[in-house]
Amino acid sequence: MKRKAIRAIVVIAGLVALFAYVFITEGIAGLEDKLAAADYRFIALGVLCMVTSVIADGLAIHIVRTVFQPGARTLNSVRCSLIATALGYVTPFQTGYLAGAITCLTSDGLRASEASAVTLKKQIYYTGAAIVTNILLLVFNARLFELPPVISVLAAAGIALAGLYMVFLMLVARFEKTITAVACGLIRFGGKLRFIRNPDGTGEKAREEIRSLKARLSAVRLAPWRAALLFVCCAAAFLSLYFISWFIYLGFCGGGLPVRFVITGNAICQIIQQISPIPGGIGIVDAAYTRIMSSIYGTDLNVAMLIWRMISLYLVILCGLTAAGLGAKRTGGDGKVLPENKKDGETMETVFTKIIKGEIPSTKLYEDDICIVILDINPVAKGHALVISKAVTATTAETDDAVLTHMILVAKKLDSVMRSVLGCDATNLMINNGPASGQEVPQLHIHVIPRYNGDGIRTALPHTSYSDGEMASYGERLRFTL
Repeated sequence: MKRKAIRAIVVIAGLVALFAYVFITEGIAGLEDKLAAADYRFIALGVLCMVTSVIADGLAIHIVRTVFQPGARTLNSVRCSLIATALGYVTPFQTGYLAGAITCLTSDGLRASEASAVTLKKQIYYTGAAIVTNILLLVFNARLFELPPVISVLAAAGIALAGLYMVFLMLVARFEKTITAVACGLIRFGGKLRFIRNPDGTGEKAREEIRSLKARLSAVRLAPWRAALLFVCCAAAFLSLYFISWFIYLGFCGGGLPVRFVITGNAICQIIQQISPIPGGIGIVDAAYTRIMSSIYGTDLNVAMLIWRMISLYLVILCGLTAAGLGAKRTGGDGKVLPENKKDGETMETVFTKIIKGEIPSTKLYEDDICIVILDINPVAKGHALVISKAVTATTAETDDAVLTHMILVAKKLDSVMRSVLGCDATNLMINNGPASGQEVPQLHIHVIPRYNGDGIRTALPHTSYSDGEMASYGERLRFTL
């Protein structure tokens, strides 16, 4: 809550400072004159460009998302883009975009590893398209500007940082062992500093998540036409941002400068904003904005910049936070997503209910009226299967005894089949019974994992110990009868 408050204060302070600066430098009369003289048809086109950017980014997310959720709604992907973009603007280096996109996709039914894979794959394409476009703009048009060396250095650093960022995203997909070693090393170091209470357990969980992410990323294989469409959507998303400044320029100045001059100026500003450690690029980098945009807007600089920042930054933040608030109302207190237009008596839809209906493809091993058995798309070991209840109950406490008994018998039969067909030495039968236990889909299911002597798979949980008399106390409180 404190972090959210700090971000809100920073954003509001930046907005107030921008308004105050314009009022002081222009005066009320001057501000009224310039606003009255503006052509608001072009200002409206600038707003339309911002909307187009969010929609194009949402479509880019949707193209990758449908690999895991073929029936996903496009509107939900656009909402995800809006929230993620807003969070990116209010966090240093726009890191909030990744977190916002992953959170939104997870709340819409994707697993955490699937949501991460979708976001990373989309960002690889987006960053690649941005680097190519920005380099072309700067190579052919930067000479039109008389920029001081510091701005040129910042622009070059921005493109270099974007390149490193894209390489990092690709490393996550390709170098599992390296990333795992670094992550586990940092976790152990954090444990020594007592920042992390359970470094062994946390490290094991991180190792599993990274392995899951690699598997998910390898599953994202786009047909050539879909990959081309993804690239086009990514390019349209950031080029639409660049055209905002062009329409603001036409609205206040009426023309005179070539479009490539105005767009390149905006591109330099966007590049600098991305490397700013200050949320949204507010504050220090405004000096660079002012220097660049003054060569575009001329005497109408202050008012035009105010409108430009309102459209390209603060409007997105306001709409994104509103969308996040509306989305929160659709989420129950336990984190489950409530389906839209849900009527009394209807069951909540999950990934598993869609698999059972045949809306999402799966490799089915067995099915009856009570449960279904499928192969896990992200197996701990080859042959890893899930025994899934058809009744949408999240935990054993909510599940009918007869259903639970039947699922155990099916898991027992599957264990026998695995030993016979796969020749495994043992199996793990596991139920993650609630979100705190690691349950990702709120529908009861049993993991049946084939195991082999020396397979190197670690499923052991970290141990703790009782203090004097504590075990007797727990025994007294937990003792029960049937």
